[in-house]
Amino acid sequence: MKTRLYRKFIRLVCKDFDISRKQLFSREYKDCIVPVYKYDIKSRQLRRDVVRLSIFGKHHPLSTVWESYDVNIRWLLKYWKYSRHRAFVQTKLDLGYTIDDAIAEVVKLHPKYVKS
Repeated sequence: MKTRLYRKFIRLVCKDFDISRKQLFSREYKDCIVPVYKYDIKSRQLRRDVVRLSIFGKHHPLSTVWESYDVNIRWLLKYWKYSRHRAFVQTKLDLGYTIDDAIAEVVKLHPKYVKS
């Protein structure tokens, strides 16, 4: 993961939970329930998924937050040139697809990005 993206992600989590960075990385993290967000590729907006909730336990919550905020797709949309899907995306772009459609194809075909 790129360091700049990770720092932005940490700032986003601290802002959303209204806690400091020191509180986020403390060993005693309280249990909490947060909504799950889906990233809409076309509008480039986070949309709240009203059906699902994510529960954070006492373990470090960043991996759970990463999944519940749909950061994988956001990262792929911005840094597709550094991903392992760059050849696929570049081929789609050469065929006349827009970047949003090419990323949507990757998201649809790759099981890492599909949530059940």
